Amino acid sequence: MAVRKIAHPDSESPRVETGAIQFGEDWPGLFIRGDQALHLALFIGWLEPFIKALLERQEMPTLGPHDWDHLDMALSAITEMRRVINDEVRA
Repeated sequence: MAVRKIAHPDSESPRVETGAIQFGEDWPGLFIRGDQALHLALFIGWLEPFIKALLERQEMPTLGPHDWDHLDMALSAITEMRRVINDEVRA
């Protein structure tokens, strides 16, 4: 998907989806819709204790039966945001 250019956000603008957005002549950026932002925050929360343990050289948290799936979803979501930034925002 290419950068969506929006002259100025207003009530007449169509629904803005998650992706690369450019308002007027401003720099393009990454817009994350509220529903997806809530999921992204949840995913970051799942990864945070593991990243913190790595940085502080602590023992990794114990993984429960569904934690691997949660971590996989979290990594996939963050990877997709990185892809959008690299391929669409910076393009």
